[in-house]
This record gives sequence, C-alpha cells and structure tokens, in this order.
Amino acid sequence: MKNCPFCAEQIKEEAIFCKHCKSSLNEEEKIEEGLREEYKKKYNSTASKNSGNTSIFIVIILVLIALVYAGTGGFDGYVSSFSSISDAKCSEVEKNAKGAELKNLFGGTFKVLQVKNSREISRTKDKLVCLGDVRLNNGNDNSQLRMELTLEGNQFWYKYSVE
Repeated sequence: MKNCPFCAEQIKEEAIFCKHCKSSLNEEEKIEEGLREEYKKKYNSTASKNSGNTSIFIVIILVLIALVYAGTGGFDGYVSSFSSISDAKCSEVEKNAKGAELKNLFGGTFKVLQVKNSREISRTKDKLVCLGDVRLNNGNDNSQLRMELTLEGNQFWYKYSVE
C-alpha cells in the first residue's frame, strides 16, 4: 500500500487511479518527474551562478588589493632598504616623496611629480632631514622639497614641505 500524492488516502501499490479522489497516478508520476527535472535545472543553475559569483568575488578582491598596493607605491620598484635612521639615505627618501600630496596655506593641493639632487641637511638617531629639487604638478619646478624621515617607536614617518 501507498498514500495517494493528491489526497493522502491509502491506495494499492499498483493503482493507476486513486479510488478516493479519482486522480490519475500516471499523471502524478509525470508531475513528479517534471518536478525532479525542474529541481535539477534550478539547483544546477544556482550552483553554476554561485560558483561564478564566487569567482567574480575573488577577482574583485584581488583587484582591490592590487589597487591598494599600487596606491602605496608597491609597484614602483621602491623597497625600503633601511631599518634605522642611520641606514637611511636621502636618495631613498626622495623616491618615497614621489606622488606625495602637499597643501599650501590657502588649501590648494599639489602632487610631487619628481625629486632629484637631494642632499642631507641634518641627521640625528631619530630623524633625517634632506633637501632636494622638486617638480610639482602645478608647473612649479623651481622649489626645494624638505623631506623629513622620523623614527617613532618601530615606525618610519615622512613629512614633506616646500621651501
């Protein structure tokens, strides 16, 4: 015995029609088969969409990481080779200044395009001060950039100003 899928009454296993609700059980098998096919299609398309969404998500994360890395100068070939102020060189400090943004007293923002001919002005155990020729994105290339490298705790800090 089995239950009718339409009215839940007990019917014989071999029944073609339900004696209680008069439903065709052959149609029920077709309906069940159709539902199974529909479920398979939906499940497979959902799984495909999810795997595609996961791949897209991973690519987006990788692109964001690359943009952040590039924004910090990670792709410009500059790697700090000093571990203390005594190891630092003005040529390394000038490389780090490229791309820095400066503000003037009126709130204008300028970007450092290039620094060259940098030279050491002073050095203590916690601070290196260098001065170099600077080219800014506002067309000014007759100025000097004062570059200060300071060690506080275990972290290096840069400060730039135009003179």
